[in-house]
Amino acid sequence: VELLFPWPWLFAIGLTLSTSGFILLGGLGQRYATIAFGALLIAIYTMLGTSLYEHWYQQPMYLLAGAVWYNVLTLIGHLLFPVRPLQDNLARCYEQLARYLELKSRMFDPDIEDESQAPLYDLALANGQLMATLNQTKLSLLTRLRGDRGQRGTRRTLHYYFVAQDIHERASSSHIQYQTLREHFRHSDVLFRFQRLMSMQGQACQQLSRCILLRQPYQHDPHFERAFTHIDAALERMRDNGAPADLLKTLGFLLNNLRAIDAQLATIESEQAQALPHNNDENELADDSPHGLSDIWLRLSRHFTPESALFRHAVRMSLVLCFGYAIIQITGMHHGYWILLTSLFVCQPNYNA
Repeated sequence: VELLFPWPWLFAIGLTLSTSGFILLGGLGQRYATIAFGALLIAIYTMLGTSLYEHWYQQPMYLLAGAVWYNVLTLIGHLLFPVRPLQDNLARCYEQLARYLELKSRMFDPDIEDESQAPLYDLALANGQLMATLNQTKLSLLTRLRGDRGQRGTRRTLHYYFVAQDIHERASSSHIQYQTLREHFRHSDVLFRFQRLMSMQGQACQQLSRCILLRQPYQHDPHFERAFTHIDAALERMRDNGAPADLLKTLGFLLNNLRAIDAQLATIESEQAQALPHNNDENELADDSPHGLSDIWLRLSRHFTPESALFRHAVRMSLVLCFGYAIIQITGMHHGYWILLTSLFVCQPNYNA
């Protein structure tokens, strides 16, 4: 930034190419996406401060010193509290899992407007945020496991992660025609009971999140058993009244998944459950980090197409920053680089990208 800043045309070309390159670097994983965003952020901060220093190398040295100091403090924090970052990520997983289950439960509201797509959109956003948090937690676990010697605390956090992963898979695997269910069972209590049960499980995940942060044992709510008993009775009444068999089968599959989620929550503090081996296919913690230059090139090349959302975001950000820089050069604004900083924060990837 400092070297090309005196030549606007060269700087514009460098800004466009570096923005695209940094964003496409995110195709290697969330860790690299974070590094890429930080690099763009530091570059724009450098633009803001070019007029404040006499020599070109002063500001980069100060920024580098600040980054080193931050990493030193982070390292000290990890040495003093080695498991704390992992616990924070796990707590965030269950907090977002609670929100996902709550939003999922609202799909069973008989009074919801059938033409409204807002609940589905909110559910999709919550699912994306939950997936990102689960991936971040997995990276923290992999880092922790590399230096682990079979400590009990690590086994416990690993068990918590697999439980969160299993709950998410079961909650998201039930593909249901909600509108059809609402049309057939609008005047029945069964949808309210499913809604209440999923909401209760969301509250249980929220409670578990607090227990992880406070390092307290989780106590499962005994009222879940009564809720399952009432749902079984409601389904039996519907079966006796001649409800469509295919819809009853769908609700039966959903109920089985909810029972499995309840079993995971009820036994999450069990010593036997935490001692189970996690080396089978279902509970294998896969390392998704790139291995070797060929793997890096393969991952990056997948995004060299307009079909890739990451590629479209890279093109969009390059054009936005380049256009903003052109406006600054044309108008001569002294503090115009705040436009670029705002654009970087506002233009984030989303489902409409």
